[in-house]
Amino acid sequence: MSDVLRSLARPDALGRLVEREWGVPVEHVTLHRSLANDVYRVDPGHFLKVYRHGWRSPEEVAWECELAGHLAREGVPVPPVVRRADGALSGTWQAPEGPRPLVLLETVEGHRPVPPFAPGLHRAHGRLVARIHAAGESFRPGHRRGGTDLAAVLDAPLAEVLPLLSAADRDRAVSVAAAARAGLAANPPLRGLCHGDATMDNVLITGGTEEEPELVVFDFDLAGEGFLIADFPFGSPNWGHFVAGYTEIRPVDRAGLAAEAWLDAIEVIAGLRFHLITKPAWRGAESQAEGWLDQALGDLRALAG
Repeated sequence: MSDVLRSLARPDALGRLVEREWGVPVEHVTLHRSLANDVYRVDPGHFLKVYRHGWRSPEEVAWECELAGHLAREGVPVPPVVRRADGALSGTWQAPEGPRPLVLLETVEGHRPVPPFAPGLHRAHGRLVARIHAAGESFRPGHRRGGTDLAAVLDAPLAEVLPLLSAADRDRAVSVAAAARAGLAANPPLRGLCHGDATMDNVLITGGTEEEPELVVFDFDLAGEGFLIADFPFGSPNWGHFVAGYTEIRPVDRAGLAAEAWLDAIEVIAGLRFHLITKPAWRGAESQAEGWLDQALGDLRALAG
């Protein structure tokens, strides 16, 4: 095992790798974002996503690239994946901590939504999520994604966070998880292809009007099979506009609507793992004071109540 937890590549080294393996001209490479993964702007015209070591296997990254291609063919606007010169969908950077998968994407010109979000944006977002769910019904990938059953999305993160919680919060987490497991078993929502992080943070406005904006969706890092209703913005003040847009494309799963609290429990426990374990490992324990951990603990206590 390497002594390195996570390294940061020199932009010029990645530029040479892209020129060599993708065969595209590179003028300049800039680190765009470093969080769960590293994203570099590769001028002209591309972004390079560098997955952190151990997060996604090459098989899972290939699945994600296949998904992007399938969604594009089904009319869902996504940034196109650029194949390497040898035809492969992804590459690898041999980082000090171990191999890190790479995906090169074409740049899509647009801008992030800025709050307050107009009703038309929420309706367009609802239509976009519905198209992803509809396209998932015909997705037949040649590669596999990691498990998304309750053992993977609820039991595993729960086991990791329990030793780090206070006794009272530990009891709350166990109780909330047990209730979620029982509730989902008694009245299971529909399952299918989910984006996994269907928020306004992961769309770009590329044109249209305020009432009818044109959107592109990106970042399928958390995509996979799951409860479709988990992609809905529960609690949003513009919930009705989102649902109105969604139902233009496909009906809403009514059993899923009744499972809001159980889906919240899964999300809260996943958030606790992220802010207690994953993020501090590469951003430092100081990140726990940013407020996100307190919010997750507050959500846990509210659910338990």
